[in-house]
Parts: sequence; structure tokens; C-alpha cells
Amino acid sequence: MACFRLAPRRLPDGTVDHRWCADQYVSGALRRKAREEAFALVSALRWALAPSAAETTGDARDHA
Repeated sequence: MACFRLAPRRLPDGTVDHRWCADQYVSGALRRKAREEAFALVSALRWALAPSAAETTGDARDHA
């Protein structure tokens, strides 16, 4: 398994677009993007701004 520190593309319902991820991996685009600072910075920003699991599920009991 390969691990890339990039934010995945998401579908309108918020789930990960696995087909896009697979296509990016097979084409080598993930490896290229992982080496480019701009993609790393955008991914870091997306992760920082992403809502927590509690916020997206509406279950904030453990995070109050």
C-alpha cells in the first residue's frame, strides 16, 4: 500500500472518490503531486479546514 499526504477528491455526498484516487495512483499523478510544494500546501490547508467527524455526523457529545 502506498500512502500520500494529499487530500482526496470527494464526491458531492462527502465520500472519497475512490475511482479518482485509483486513476491518480495508476497514472503516477499522486507521486508527482506529492513532490510539488503547491499540492502539499493545498492539501494541508484542506485537512486543517475540514470539519471534524463529530461535526459532520452531528454527534458532538464527545467533543463538548
